[in-house]
Amino acid sequence: MPDAPESVHFLEIPQVVAAAIDPQIEEDMKMMQTLIEKGRAIRDRHGVSLRVPLPTITLVHCSQASLTAIEKLRDYVMEELNVREVKTALVTDADARALVKLKCLPNHTLLGKRFGKTYGNVQKSIRALTHEALAAFLSSGSLTLDGEAFGADDILVQLEYVGEKGARDADTTDGGLVLLDLRPSAAMLAEANAREVCAHVQKMRKDAGLRKEDVVEVGYECAAPADGGAAALPATLAEQAEYIAGRIGRSLLPLAACPPRAVRLHTEVHDAFKVLAIGDGGAIAQRAEPLTLVLLRGCAFVDAAKLAALVPDAAARDDVVNYVHCRDLAAVRADVAASGGVLRVPLGGQTVELRHKVHLFLSSAEAKAAGALA
Repeated sequence: MPDAPESVHFLEIPQVVAAAIDPQIEEDMKMMQTLIEKGRAIRDRHGVSLRVPLPTITLVHCSQASLTAIEKLRDYVMEELNVREVKTALVTDADARALVKLKCLPNHTLLGKRFGKTYGNVQKSIRALTHEALAAFLSSGSLTLDGEAFGADDILVQLEYVGEKGARDADTTDGGLVLLDLRPSAAMLAEANAREVCAHVQKMRKDAGLRKEDVVEVGYECAAPADGGAAALPATLAEQAEYIAGRIGRSLLPLAACPPRAVRLHTEVHDAFKVLAIGDGGAIAQRAEPLTLVLLRGCAFVDAAKLAALVPDAAARDDVVNYVHCRDLAAVRADVAASGGVLRVPLGGQTVELRHKVHLFLSSAEAKAAGALA
């Protein structure tokens, strides 16, 4: 825009437009922040990283407005807490009664002074209040009992989780209870393991001094765990290939499928990479598995079978592959584009023509799509 300033820093601080302030939005955001903070606190209490997806977070509350706020901001809560589902329930709902109970605590100091010798009977009446009556009191902050008015200072109502302790944990909030499901499925733990591998790959890129636009391939190698059990990582990385590609822009390759002459930029060897699995009673368990990650400079790939048909002599084939991998990928790409999809390789006074997407592939993704990777 021709009238736009060179920088936002050259602009005056804008004036507050009071009419643009929406108190309801502010209240909704405050409720969302509370729910997210409580959910993270529960995760921290159990040592469950935010990288681990969890099934459900539930808000049981006395206020429908609070529940409506969370329902409107459901997607934000799911993203911030990495949960698959967000549920809400009023304390008076049948579903809520299966999860929480209301505990009534009279203020003995205040009520004792107020009622004197008759306080014993008043206390019995208070403790006899039903779930519905306590829920209404929690919502309104007042109730009338035997002709006497009681306020929030007179009676404290607490919500307590009554479900299976190992499956969920709870944290209180003003007028409600936050419940977080702590038993992820096997698929969720597989995603968490894949995400952890991706985090290591991103760190390797940083350690290697790479820029965002630098093209790389990533190879991996797994080994049997020290405890003698079967390694879970190979199947996990294969099953999560699409998820991994979405996070790092490339699928991981078994190291054996990587071009042997590709330039290795960085290698990370883990003798005990932490792998999450479902343990006793559905709880999250950890085991250690060896894992090697190798960052390779972006390189071309060849279809070994089709190259063998084109160049029968093994020594000559080796020269062709060596030529391809000794050249910079950008230069190979430019030659292929300039030659109409062909890379011409000089070989003993002759020229071998490698056709793009037949003999030659400019990324692992191309080679994989064509079925050219071992």
